[in-house]
Amino acid sequence: AAGLKPGALPALEILNFAGNYFGARGIASLCDVFGRGVAPRLKGLLFPLMPIGDEGAAAVAAALTTGDLPRKLALCLNLCDVGDEGARAIADALPHAGQGCQVNLALNRFGIASQLALLEALEAKRHAALLRSGSFRSKSRYTIAR
Repeated sequence: AAGLKPGALPALEILNFAGNYFGARGIASLCDVFGRGVAPRLKGLLFPLMPIGDEGAAAVAAALTTGDLPRKLALCLNLCDVGDEGARAIADALPHAGQGCQVNLALNRFGIASQLALLEALEAKRHAALLRSGSFRSKSRYTIAR
């Protein structure tokens, strides 16, 4: 995959790696390849049931931070053994991801504090989008308890 040139996979929209064992280095390599525009229509990178742990989640977070992945990419990291460190890395990367980016982290092992960090990052991203669009009218109707 490293030799693929930008635009090499023009019709690819969803790639599902469910249940594979690439590990964190494999995930980082995949994110690097798709961050170079190999699949310009890519909408979904799905990694469910892959035991990538915190190191793999950090690799995904690093790819999100570059801003090189497609802006409306859906990433699925369900059942990937992501803990607190990985969840916080994703939360820290969310401000740099494309506005339409979706990250699914269901059924992992991170705790409440990491869930709160993810929620706060998502809420900040939503408010920033509303401010940019001019649609922001009032404060959010809910708050996140601390």
